[in-house]
Order: sequence, then C-alpha cells, then structure tokens
Amino acid sequence: MTEVEWKTRCELAACYRIADILGWSDSIFTHISARVPGEENSYLINSYGLLFDEVTASNLVKVDLQGERLSEGKINKVALTLHSVIHNKRPDINCVIHTHTPTGVAVSADIRGLIPISQQSLTIINSVAYHDYEGVFFWDDEQTRLVTDLGNKDILILKNHGLVATAKNIPSCFSRMYMLETACAIQSASYKNSILIEPDTINKSLDESMNGSNNKSTLLMWKAMIRKLERMGVDYKK
Repeated sequence: MTEVEWKTRCELAACYRIADILGWSDSIFTHISARVPGEENSYLINSYGLLFDEVTASNLVKVDLQGERLSEGKINKVALTLHSVIHNKRPDINCVIHTHTPTGVAVSADIRGLIPISQQSLTIINSVAYHDYEGVFFWDDEQTRLVTDLGNKDILILKNHGLVATAKNIPSCFSRMYMLETACAIQSASYKNSILIEPDTINKSLDESMNGSNNKSTLLMWKAMIRKLERMGVDYKK
C-alpha cells in the first residue's frame, strides 16, 4: 500500500468517526467514499455491515469504478451505484458523503426544498441540485439521471431520501455536509412561515464566502474535529 493511500484511508476513517459523533449515521445504511490519489479509477468505502464507529483505516474497502472489489471486505451494491457514477462522471470530485438523517430527509421531502432562512443555508444554497425519488434502491438506469441532475453542482438533495455532498477533498466535503445538515436541522425546527433572507443578502454573502476565507475555515474546522477524536481516544488509524 502506498503512503498516500494510507493517509487517505486514515482521513476517510476519521470522517466516518466524526460523522458518527455528529449523529449522521443510519445504522449500516449510509456511506462515505474517497478517491485514492493517483488512482483515478478506484475509491475507498466502508465495508458493508460495519457501523460508522467500527470503521478504521485498514477495514475500508477499495473498489474500482465498475464496482468490483479490489481489497477484502463486503460491498453494498446499492451504495456503489451512487458513488461509482459520481466518481466516474465527475473527475473533479474526490469525496462523496451520503446521509439519511431525520432532518435531512425531512427537508428532502419539503416541497420548497432547502430555503434561505439561516446563515448556514447561505453557504451552500447555490450549490444545491435535486433528484426525484425513484424507489428504495438506486437502479442502474438511474445513474445517468443522478449525474445529469447533479450537473456541475456540489450538493444533491435526493427527494424523499436524503442528502449527498461532494468535494475535491475530504475536509471540504465534511464542511459542506456539516453546513447542509445544520441548515436542514434549522429548517426542520423552524415555523412554516419562516422569514426568508433577501436575495441581495444571499448573493452578497455568497460573494464574500468565495474570497478564500471559507477554505481556511474548512481546514481549521477539520483539524479541530481531528483533535476531538484524538482527545476521545478514537483509534481510527488501526
């Protein structure tokens, strides 16, 4: 195993553990993936059947973009249908987080979609796309519609299902999902006649977030969460 793959495995395992602490897991039914740097045709994902708090660097499974297993572990074919097509069709995406939190699913079932009622929503609202619900499983012929609906956006709200965040690296993807999950929690807890933020304020806020400070904040937040794991004694690197 290369040094860069091991580093990615440790970072991805940390992401699973952080997601578990934040309550993003849904028993064994959601997943996070990361492309192996320098290996454009493969990515890492959790072994099917493991809870998020059982994921470690060494038990992550490597698969190719066709969903074929390249290392030991069990694979969830339904999960691979989602992750493989995104990694395959969007080479700029190196990490994908998919969640089924109650508040995320609630917003995915809201006819208004994600609405601008919080500072958190402003950081991601222009990056959101939507995909219609087609059933409990992702079908092979649904893959084309998934990536078409995602387009060049970074977030895909799966209607009546859950949330998908993507990014070029794990810390950025975590930050994006953090803001999305928080925005959904706020929206779910708000009154139906919530005050909407004015479009001019939305655009001004988005312009400011694109000036580079957001990238710095993303890295600072990721490092803070890693310190939290280490204080808790979470052995995600084994």
